[in-house]
Amino acid sequence: MAGDRKLTEGAATFYIYDNDLFHRDDDPFILWLKSEGFKLEPFGHGNAEHALYVNINSKVYTWGMAGVGLSPIVGNHAIHIDEFKEIYGIFKKYSGFIGCIYTEEEQKKYDEFQRMKPIYEERAEKAKKEYFDRNPSYEEWLNDVADSILTDPWYQEHRPDYTKEEILNDAKYCEYFLKVYYKQQDMPGQIAAEWGIITM
Repeated sequence: MAGDRKLTEGAATFYIYDNDLFHRDDDPFILWLKSEGFKLEPFGHGNAEHALYVNINSKVYTWGMAGVGLSPIVGNHAIHIDEFKEIYGIFKKYSGFIGCIYTEEEQKKYDEFQRMKPIYEERAEKAKKEYFDRNPSYEEWLNDVADSILTDPWYQEHRPDYTKEEILNDAKYCEYFLKVYYKQQDMPGQIAAEWGIITM
């Protein structure tokens, strides 16, 4: 079908075929897998002496069956034990990290942010309530938006010549959208952060 996405094809399962792999519980590679936390997931009558399916996400392995494909496999081809260990070692290095985090320090910062997120959100809601409890007019709110833009680090670095007069003038061309943001009580700082998109 034309709408099928090729990027979603494949799996986290590797197919290992190695003459040093034997179908028994005390096989050195099986013992190594168990030491890494993998568990056997029996399926049918696994009878392929040197073949094994290993999923590195679910951490299960299943003996192969002659003439039967039990799962989609990475690369659509078998690999050897030493090759699997090398590949697994790369993924294990990033185990527990989210998508695009590569170091323990980055992960610690992310975890700390996640821990503090409810506190930040509570503070933001409190600040929002206090601000709009003052019942600012649209003009007062827009003036605060302009002040937020002028004190925004990005604008100070990249648009140091952007004046308040220019900001208020630019606001005239997107007044309809700004009034929607005002009515739904978006904070001036939030609008400042999105100003470049709003005024495109």
